Parts: sequence; structure tokens; C-alpha cells
Amino acid sequence: MASSINPTKSRDQYRLHNTAYCIRVSAHIFSWDLPEPRILLIQRALCDTKPGYWEVPAGSAEEQDQTPRDALEREVLEETGLRLSRITYTLRTQTWTRLKEREHYKWVGLPYIIEVSGPKTSESHVHSQHASEPGLKWEDVIQLNPEEHQNFVLATEDEVRCDKYKTFGNHKETILEAFATVTKNCSV
Repeated sequence: MASSINPTKSRDQYRLHNTAYCIRVSAHIFSWDLPEPRILLIQRALCDTKPGYWEVPAGSAEEQDQTPRDALEREVLEETGLRLSRITYTLRTQTWTRLKEREHYKWVGLPYIIEVSGPKTSESHVHSQHASEPGLKWEDVIQLNPEEHQNFVLATEDEVRCDKYKTFGNHKETILEAFATVTKNCSV
């Protein structure tokens, strides 16, 4: 990934195939504590944009991020208190144009399926397949930033498919792609 995406003069944009893009990363984190996989969804705070909507941990690359992986690590930590252990799959890359500060910017979305560890545990203790060591629950390790998110849930594919948790944009489509990937590979 790092060889095909290069920073531009603006540290929050990257050059891909001679076009400058803003980068948006997203983290699809699964729990396998129950017979079927569940994905971590976080609910946007009422004081933030898109209030009350559900999404996976995600955000834009910022000036301090040297690579998209840096942005992914930072966003997961900022939004959930969890630490990125490893990227297990890269989902389909997305591109779009969005108006930002009265200018049109090209964006590239880099969705990943990842494994995580808790804030003060070793990586072997809290992974996405095994949300916890004995007695430790997701509620014990997820730390939401109340300025951005107000709640979290571990949702099933059926719950996402029937819109139990209202999403926006193409989030539902990407979440279902993540479910299809983990179900097909059965080893995230």
C-alpha cells in the first residue's frame, strides 16, 4: 500500500496515480464471541455531524499521519480506545468527490477489516475474534469519545441488513461486504 500512495505537499492528502486525494480510512472490527460474527458499530453523538447515525470507526488522514495505516491506528484509538493489532483484509477501495471549504476534493476510501487489542492489555488478550479474556467484556475495553460518539453495539449481519441501525452514505454496503468477506474466510 505505501508504495502506491505518496504524500503530497499538503500532508493530509496523498497522491495516487498522479491525482491528489484526501484519504478516509475505516475499521471493520468483528467479534466472534457468539456463534455468528458481529461487527462493532458506533453511534454518532447528537452534537456531531450526522447525529444518531451508526458507523464503523473511521475518519480522515490528518497532517501528522505519515501513511493511511497511521490514520487507521489513530482513528481506531481516538474513537474506541482500542489499538490496531493487524489488518486482516482490505476491502474494495472507493473514490468520490466532496465539497469541503468551498472547494471540490477528491477522496479515496480505504476500508479495512482489522484485529484490535484493548487499551492496556497485550495484543494476545483482546482480539476481534475473541473480544475478551475470561471475565473481560467489550464494555470493559471500548472507550468512546463523547464529543464524537455516544453508544456502541455489536451488530449481526441480519441487523445491519434490515436497517436496525441507521447508517448513511455507502456504509451499509461496505459493512455487508465486510460480513461477506469474514463469512467466506471464517477466520478473522
